[in-house]
Amino acid sequence: MIQTECKGCGQKLKLADDMAGKRARCPSCGDPVKVPAAAASGSSPEPPRAVTPPPEPPRPAPTATRRPPVASVAPAPSASANPFDFLAPAPAAPPPPPVRSPAPVAPVARLAPPADVGLVFTEPAPAPAAATARRGRSLARPLASYGALAGAVLGVVVIVLLGPSDEKINEALRRLARGKITIDHVRGGLVGLIGGLLIGSAVVAVVGRSLSSVMVGCIVVIAGVVFGVIRQAAESELPSFLLLAAATAGVAAGAALGGLLGVVVSFTRD
Repeated sequence: MIQTECKGCGQKLKLADDMAGKRARCPSCGDPVKVPAAAASGSSPEPPRAVTPPPEPPRPAPTATRRPPVASVAPAPSASANPFDFLAPAPAAPPPPPVRSPAPVAPVARLAPPADVGLVFTEPAPAPAAATARRGRSLARPLASYGALAGAVLGVVVIVLLGPSDEKINEALRRLARGKITIDHVRGGLVGLIGGLLIGSAVVAVVGRSLSSVMVGCIVVIAGVVFGVIRQAAESELPSFLLLAAATAGVAAGAALGGLLGVVVSFTRD
């Protein structure tokens, strides 16, 4: 049978093989349909021929290899034939291996002690305890404390007896006053400067000599001066702050001289 299709309506047609190459009419629309040749028809193709594979070459016969005999291990005798018999005694543990005694160690030769030969340099005799205690007690610290106290008293006495009078102080302040800066401004600046120096010195003495403590002391001094100028101290405040400044200067000078004297005395005693 030849299978074809009508180009007018798409109807599929089946015709006999003798109609190959001829024209037929479509029973559906009546259009002429050209029947294709038998070779181009949709007939089933010829089944492919079976291809026999070439015969395989003969394989060599495997040679028999001898294996070494394996010793058979006898299974350990079980204490009980029933594996769920938990009351059966446990199997005995194997005996421990024999302990071998270590081989005797040969004696090691040792060097003979050195002969008692007199040394040229001998260690110095230890100093007596009294001399060591006397050396440990330095006089720098106590003399510095006494010197600070004496310097504070001496500074106050000197500023009271030999210090300038109030008239001379006011006259000096008038010379420093210029324009809008009055005597009260100058007096307040001096009072703030002395107060800032005292507080800054106390901060350095308590915290210790470090960069941060010195910077804090400088800031306190500047702030004291600015605050004193703005505040404008009265006439009676300056003499009391001068006494404090003299006492502080006497403490510093007396402590330095007392410490130096203590070091010199300790050095001469040793």
